Amino acid sequence: MTTSTDNEAGRSVMDRLLHSAIDQLREVPPYRVRVDEVADRAGIPRSEARAIFPQDAVLNESVAGYAMVQLADALTRALVTAPPGDNRAALIAISHAYVDWARGNRALYGAISARLLQPSNADSIVRRYDASFAPLVRRFLGEDGPDVTTRRAAIARATLFGLTDLILERRENIWLLPNPDFNAEISATIAEFVDILIASMPARD
Repeated sequence: MTTSTDNEAGRSVMDRLLHSAIDQLREVPPYRVRVDEVADRAGIPRSEARAIFPQDAVLNESVAGYAMVQLADALTRALVTAPPGDNRAALIAISHAYVDWARGNRALYGAISARLLQPSNADSIVRRYDASFAPLVRRFLGEDGPDVTTRRAAIARATLFGLTDLILERRENIWLLPNPDFNAEISATIAEFVDILIASMPARD
């Protein structure tokens, strides 16, 4: 027979285990790699690897930087395919490229997203690259000067981040419309979102 004391003891152990797990997650962020483990996998002496990457943080920043360069290249190549002067096509192209690259490079995207979720005072190449795209997105939204700047760029960035997360975590069946052609549904969702952004531009005097 289970007594109330047993239940309290069980809950206490569970609480301790949960707190321990949370502490471990804080100490070992998602998509983090360690120099020694990477060196062993590559067949390189740990001392030699440590001479290049003295700390795990240095290696992780390099991995994230490499990933961000690859993503930026994918976005740039997508923009080249968009018809010149067609802002709608440009926004759709870079949104597609972002989602498609993340789907094809899940681990590298994880390194990027982990950096984007760092505290605001953290400096990283990922944050600098991310910030560099803000003026471009605002230009495609028709915001060429401070007098017409809106919150749409922030909404666009947050939505793209969230849509990518839904897709990578396979939760699209909850939020996206049912469609046997998953890729077509992603395309339709991105296009409709871009249309909403463009249509919400305040009228100029």
